Amino acid sequence: MQRQNDIPERVARLNTRGVSAINRNEFKLARQYFEEAYKLDPKNAFALNNMGFLAEADGDRETADFYYAKA
Repeated sequence: MQRQNDIPERVARLNTRGVSAINRNEFKLARQYFEEAYKLDPKNAFALNNMGFLAEADGDRETADFYYAKA
């Protein structure tokens, strides 16, 4: 039971690390954090929004719109 309750905390930690990586212009590392958060919780709006941001930064508007819509 403890493991299931730990998932939101892990997702929040990964999202925070991803935002920190973006702030340091480490987009590849940020993507790794957000993808891991997404795998743990595919409905996490923060992870979805940030995946959209990274896709938009890559010039992939279609993928960005997909993630933004899910967020």
